[in-house]
Amino acid sequence: MTRYVHVLTPSFLQKITRRLSAIKFLDWEDQKKERAKKFCTKEYSSSDESEFSEDETGPDVKRFVTKRLAWESPRLRELKELLDLAYKKY
Repeated sequence: MTRYVHVLTPSFLQKITRRLSAIKFLDWEDQKKERAKKFCTKEYSSSDESEFSEDETGPDVKRFVTKRLAWESPRLRELKELLDLAYKKY
């Protein structure tokens, strides 16, 4: 049996923290950094979903999927992707 579960996990909060940390490393003007920080909140972050399978040994996580927000603009998506890449780089 496969089911999707919407969860606010520590990884969800870590995602926001990572993006905020990445802003410090970018060579942007302070005003641009402050504006980007406004989008590093739970309201602008997608939920995390895990796909579970269950058998006689109990639940087993098969994969972890980050959902995109339906109303998310291309610019917001680009900002979040840039911050994710910047965090991985630094």
